[in-house]
Amino acid sequence: MRLKTKLTLALILMWLGLFLLGAWAAFHARSVVTDERQAAVNHVVDLGYSLVESYAAEVAAGRLELPAAKEQALARLSKLRFDGGKNFLFVIDSAPLMLMHPTGGNLIGTNVGDRKDPDGVAYYRELAAMGQKNGQGFVSYQAGVTQPDGKVERMPKVTYVRYNKAWDWHIMAGVLVGDIQASFYKTITKLLAIVLVQIG
Repeated sequence: MRLKTKLTLALILMWLGLFLLGAWAAFHARSVVTDERQAAVNHVVDLGYSLVESYAAEVAAGRLELPAAKEQALARLSKLRFDGGKNFLFVIDSAPLMLMHPTGGNLIGTNVGDRKDPDGVAYYRELAAMGQKNGQGFVSYQAGVTQPDGKVERMPKVTYVRYNKAWDWHIMAGVLVGDIQASFYKTITKLLAIVLVQIG
């Protein structure tokens, strides 16, 4: 085999190896990004859950009346943010009545069980059912997102819920799948740049 042919084959094998490495890295990066975003949602919901438990302890110790404890807990939960202040917690009971929603004040005190996404998913009922059945878990649905022009568009969302049985509160927060994809594409761009440098 001529030297030129050997070098060409070696170069092809190197490119193929880099391509396969890049493909594996892309798959791994997507998994890592998804896990990181879900971990952020878990963390803020767990923080909210602990906050509610602390108020329940104050009631049990006789230092607060239950109505006051619930009011104060909801007020503090409404201020919790993550993803640079873009995302937040919201709370429903098992009816499901909306108890707290930082950007949906018109929903407070209303039954949201009949609200469905375009796929027919009654997402608030699904979230309440997940909380009651498993104590916690993720639910996927198409969420309404208000755009800068005021129009509402439906986008895939994953929401994590954790259930406080004593108060019948489902404490939850979600993240848009598009946000996860944006973080993923940013990671992939960096990986491709590294591969191209190696090829060059």
